[in-house]
Amino acid sequence: MGQNDLINSSQASVFVQTDPAEPYVWLSCAGAGDLSIPAGERTVVYRPNPKQSGKMQIWDYIEGTEGAPTLRLTNPFTNVINFLLEQKCRFQVRINYACAGDRPNTITSYTVSDLLVEGLPGTRGKGPSALGGGTTGAGTMVDTNAELQGLGYSLLYPLQTSRLTLASLTSVGSLVFVPEQCRSACRAVVNLGCIGYVFPAAAVYGYQQKTVDCGTTWNATAWQPFTIAGNDVSSSLTVEIATGYRVIVAGNLVDPLEPPEISYVDVVSGVNPTDAGLVAVNIWVGTVVNQGIHMLTRATDGTIWAAGTNGYIWYSKTLGVSWTTIATGAGQTFNDVAFLDDRRGFAVGNSNTFWYTADGATWAAAVGPAPACNLLTIAINRFGHIFVGDNAAQIWRTIDYGTTWEMLVDLGTGNVNRIRFDPNLAYVGYALYNNATPVGYLYRSEDGGVTWAQQVNPTGSNSGYNDLFVCDPNMVYVGGEPHPLGGTSYVAKWIRKSA
Repeated sequence: MGQNDLINSSQASVFVQTDPAEPYVWLSCAGAGDLSIPAGERTVVYRPNPKQSGKMQIWDYIEGTEGAPTLRLTNPFTNVINFLLEQKCRFQVRINYACAGDRPNTITSYTVSDLLVEGLPGTRGKGPSALGGGTTGAGTMVDTNAELQGLGYSLLYPLQTSRLTLASLTSVGSLVFVPEQCRSACRAVVNLGCIGYVFPAAAVYGYQQKTVDCGTTWNATAWQPFTIAGNDVSSSLTVEIATGYRVIVAGNLVDPLEPPEISYVDVVSGVNPTDAGLVAVNIWVGTVVNQGIHMLTRATDGTIWAAGTNGYIWYSKTLGVSWTTIATGAGQTFNDVAFLDDRRGFAVGNSNTFWYTADGATWAAAVGPAPACNLLTIAINRFGHIFVGDNAAQIWRTIDYGTTWEMLVDLGTGNVNRIRFDPNLAYVGYALYNNATPVGYLYRSEDGGVTWAQQVNPTGSNSGYNDLFVCDPNMVYVGGEPHPLGGTSYVAKWIRKSA
């Protein structure tokens, strides 16, 4: 779309997903009315007026969360489809708009989509019969309608991509971005996907890079993590603190004399392009030596969890300052860990290792999906469906917490080494696939993980993808291996298509 192009309701097609484990289906010739998203309530903050005793000033406001979105749907009443009158449970609604061509009943043809998740029918009704009336304009039809209230909303766009320019030469093992935030008296504005870090998979920390302009330029950071020489950054995350944000990195080097190590730095000013003047704080994780950390994640209560070698899992309730060790007894390497809420978590590892916890304290083994395979990544969507990628290029799903498994994708050879969902809806998913060459590819799911589609790679070659960071449903960063013949550090960005 150009900036002056318009789309309207006559170019729309409506699809519904009544079962989050199944694909969308076309809802006949349904019509969509206004989609409303109530703004969050604003509470005014006062302060004393320094120039008038006993008077106050309106100085700021506290903005609440946006309300539940609402949508009105209209559908013709026939002896086959009485969907809006009969649907009693939550469902997803997707409205595709196309700028040109016909209005197809294929969900992959769109210029922009409205996505309403977990819509619940409210007031419903039907109009009088009219010859030649109704949405289809043919025969005697009765229009039914329903007001839906959803738990989440997003615009969805096709993506375009580009490779970003970095001066460093090492492979990218991990990358992380600071969440967007509005300007306030306490902090500067942070735009979506604009402040981020990439960390080398090789221990050359002069090449640790930071961007403050959404990936346009990158600079080497002044702080260097880890006490152990040669430790590699295997995983990274950011957490909000009172003065700004904390960048936490984990090391995967197994040292015979020291326990695993994490490192963090607190950044007050996000616009400092090199974090000049900041010194990393290095922390030993537990006391058991000969261990390395492979992945960091956060549960819904803010607890940071780490998973690594020999079946060890650690957690921190102090934003990385202190850690508690859990020896699960798995004996196998854990490659990834994910939490559904503050208590229920799952970890995957080599040799089909799949472990779970119902309380965060005790872990037990369950049956993984792929015998003789290494499970490399795990992610959980908003419905509690668990997705696992392995070193046989497969994506698996369980909707009953591991009791049964279903293979969703089989790409032949290679590995699926990352699966992640968008941080707000936990509905739009992304996966990294490296073929046997290796060449890396990005896959996207627009239906909660049911189906996955390959995205176009940026111009220029890569030698495999290592990590991804999902900013929102329409913005993703990927880090990987530079081309072996003199390539620079590989970082690519996918954003909404502009034309």
